[in-house]
Amino acid sequence: MLLLFLFLWTIGIIILIADRHRESNRWLSTFVFSSGLGGLSVELSEKHDFIASLFSSIAHNFAPYTLLMFSVHYSGLINVKGSEWKRKLPYILLIPIIIMYVIFPVYPQFHPSFIILSLWTVPYILGANAMLIYAYLQEQNKQVKTERLSICLMVVPGTLFVMITNYILRAIEIHTIWMYNTWVVAIIFLIFIVLLIKRGIMGLRIRFEKKRLDSNMKAITSGTMMITHTIKNELVKISMCTENIKSSVNATKEGIDDNAEIILKSTNHLLAMTNKINDKLDALVIEKRENNLKSLTENTLEILKPCLQSKDVKVIKHFQYKGEIICDETHIREVLINIIRNAIEAVQTGGEIVIEIFQARDGVTLTVKDNGKGIPKHYISKVIEPFFTTKENNNNFGLGLSYCYNVIRQHEGKLEIDSKENKGTTVRLIFQNQ
Repeated sequence: MLLLFLFLWTIGIIILIADRHRESNRWLSTFVFSSGLGGLSVELSEKHDFIASLFSSIAHNFAPYTLLMFSVHYSGLINVKGSEWKRKLPYILLIPIIIMYVIFPVYPQFHPSFIILSLWTVPYILGANAMLIYAYLQEQNKQVKTERLSICLMVVPGTLFVMITNYILRAIEIHTIWMYNTWVVAIIFLIFIVLLIKRGIMGLRIRFEKKRLDSNMKAITSGTMMITHTIKNELVKISMCTENIKSSVNATKEGIDDNAEIILKSTNHLLAMTNKINDKLDALVIEKRENNLKSLTENTLEILKPCLQSKDVKVIKHFQYKGEIICDETHIREVLINIIRNAIEAVQTGGEIVIEIFQARDGVTLTVKDNGKGIPKHYISKVIEPFFTTKENNNNFGLGLSYCYNVIRQHEGKLEIDSKENKGTTVRLIFQNQ
């Protein structure tokens, strides 16, 4: 039983450390913490009766409750955001637990009726699993659907087994099968580790270089770094527009005006970035306001129009979400410029870039997908390190993605990269629901 406690608490700590701001992560970690106390209560039962009794009551009463609350928030099927239900639902679902503590107090020992306990815990567990499975089946986005499948594999079989052994069988006086729960939890722990390494779940992805990355990010002067990088990006666009004007002997006034407008936008963006960073060179200055992500993306594509035209790149846009997000306009535009420019550089002439904006259950998501050469598998974990680059061009300094990572992290969001050689790369920016 001690192994059960250790396995579950290890999972809970990893999930909580990875993204404590995500409400579904907090509920899931609370669920595994409370479940783990059941194993610890067995170990303490001979020497510490009251503590064992307290831990046992928490495991039996709160594990089904926290599981259901996790499913409510993770699945998003019950839309409680901004309504009275958001405040009331946790308290309403607590009512059976309060009744249990009144009828079956912890002191001197916790001896509940498993028949009464099963009357509400079984519906809680079945409801939680039903929401997770339904959310997986209804999900349209491929990446989100993959994560939902991982969660179902990790949560559903184990919780159904525990529901039967811990509640239903004990309600009919079969009290020995629950001892096998340790083996079930051990299997869940192995599934968790495998999924964590191969796919990443609940915002988690093991990166053995992460500590080194964070120390590098602190050691580098972010402001100086991004002034240099931004100047390089904008000068390339200004140079291309100037060449377009020079090479157009018979250029129309309209053509010159278009290129001049792009030059003006680039210089304005460059000035905004310089002013943003100039006051504080040791850290990025983030000023969050409501901004329309669709408009930001359209504006970025307009700025990058010369680069897109030079390689005849086709841009396919699927903007399902057209609302506002809370972000720093200048920095997020620069993030988009870097990511889309990387995609342009990765594709062949006549290549294709797909940009999507949609509302996922854990936040507004923007994806940039190209059909370029992709990133070698052994480089994926290094691409957001400062000064690391796979490009042979001397004008690439390996600073763009590290800057993007830093900006999105300061927005309490996530930057995820998936890539396959010779098939392309997908970059996801996830902005948490406000």
